[in-house]
Amino acid sequence: MSKTTFWSIVAFLVLCAGLVAYEKQEHVFNKLPPNYIWNFSDKGTDDTGVPHSGVTLLVNGSKYDLGTVDGSCTTIDSGNWNFLEGEESGVICYFAGGGTEFGVFNENGQRTIKKGFLDEGDAETAATRGNFETVATLAN
Repeated sequence: MSKTTFWSIVAFLVLCAGLVAYEKQEHVFNKLPPNYIWNFSDKGTDDTGVPHSGVTLLVNGSKYDLGTVDGSCTTIDSGNWNFLEGEESGVICYFAGGGTEFGVFNENGQRTIKKGFLDEGDAETAATRGNFETVATLAN
């Protein structure tokens, strides 16, 4: 066997080993849990004094602009709210007893961003959260 043939075989084997390692790295990366980063921006108040907030979600480097809602926003895990069934992350934006919720829901392995409405209730009526509609589907 010539030196050229020998080194060609060595180079081929190194290339194959590199491809195998790269494929394993890709599969490991795809199995990492999503990293949710919620961002809120102050959009001022309207003529009646209602504050408005812009809501953006960053998920593993992808940006989802969810629009402007009434009220001030807080992440669900930092306030007095609990996650709903299947909800992995979320925010509550509220003002004067009502508002909007954005949540990331995992349903059968597919993650979606949903927008719902809430009412904080009163002494006679319990708080309600619901009427969720899908606004985006996250890439797997």
